[in-house]
Amino acid sequence: MVTRKLKRVSEHPLAFSGVLVRLVTADILKTFLAVLTVLLLILMTKYFAQILGKAFQGQISNETIMQLFGFKMVAMGIRLLPASLFAAILIMLGRMYRDSEMSAMGSAGVGYKVLYKYILLLAIPLAVVGAGLALELKPWLAKETARVLQKEQETAAMRLLVEGRFNEYKQGDIVFYAEEISADQKMRNVFIQKREKNKVSVVVSRKGYTKIVDGVRFVVLVEGRRYLGKFGMADYEISEFDEYAVSIDESRKGTPTMTRDATPSLVLWDSDNGHDRAELEKRLSIPFGILLLAILAVPLSYTVPKSGVYGNIVAAFLVFLLYKNLLSISRNLLVNDSVPLYLGSWWVYVVMLGIGLGFTIRHLGVEWCLFVLTGGKGQDSAPLVSASSDAPLHDPR
Repeated sequence: MVTRKLKRVSEHPLAFSGVLVRLVTADILKTFLAVLTVLLLILMTKYFAQILGKAFQGQISNETIMQLFGFKMVAMGIRLLPASLFAAILIMLGRMYRDSEMSAMGSAGVGYKVLYKYILLLAIPLAVVGAGLALELKPWLAKETARVLQKEQETAAMRLLVEGRFNEYKQGDIVFYAEEISADQKMRNVFIQKREKNKVSVVVSRKGYTKIVDGVRFVVLVEGRRYLGKFGMADYEISEFDEYAVSIDESRKGTPTMTRDATPSLVLWDSDNGHDRAELEKRLSIPFGILLLAILAVPLSYTVPKSGVYGNIVAAFLVFLLYKNLLSISRNLLVNDSVPLYLGSWWVYVVMLGIGLGFTIRHLGVEWCLFVLTGGKGQDSAPLVSASSDAPLHDPR
């Protein structure tokens, strides 16, 4: 009688590969995009209200509202990549656990090894894209935002010229009023009050216009009178003029003020300053956070079949909160020069991987983890529900 040893399921081309690609990769990707969209809508609604308020106050022009909104949305989307993928994996795998799909897959020999394979096939390319966005695109967005805001500041005085209303400039040193202002900035019945040392000048004119000289904006009054003196005193100086110009610029034209988040990543890498290194670690937390949270989400997503909707979401939220707080602590330590620069935030990822290992051991049991670590020696301790050397996807106990 000829006997033939049956090959294990894992030694064959995976029969469930098409199903896994669809369920574990495609569905997680769809959930990831949905979560990212929802988070962006929630967070950007508040920001959109803020820039609309600035537009109503004349601090920014209507033409740049969508430009600033787009910059902020892209920058916010980059920051939300790790959290969105983490939530997507938790939602997707948690649903599969509750619907006993994971138990069925585990009984067919599909274990943690296969599951991590398909999740990392999604997480690794996303981490590469996230690294490029965080290291290159994010500082460029910060630089462009600073440039646009600087330009808006230079032209803010002109936008604040509102007819029929008293407008203050230079912290109240200049008060401007025009009864009518046309689209080409021509004015009628103009009044300007200006503080000059211990005196106050009042300038009135029937007409006026705006003019730019060497980048400085002026309101030019034509054929009017100027009164100069002190309130309560009778020695006023009265003079007539053909043209009288008053500068209303809040600030002179200059280069945009760049913050540290607009500094190129290579400059931060070569710097020995703790603030610069903390900013670099903040950018690197995007790709490394994507990989770390994708790994942590697998054991954290485990729930008992037919359990409640929220499953293990509380523990996952606490782990994510701990991760963000540890990152914040690590950056504060760098800023205060309390740790060496080479240490950076790497210790945070080691701590979080240790926590993930603890959840894995709690899920699978110490015996099964020792079985895997010893290379399969003592196969009597292996759970019978899995035909492969991978860890089962449901509780083996």
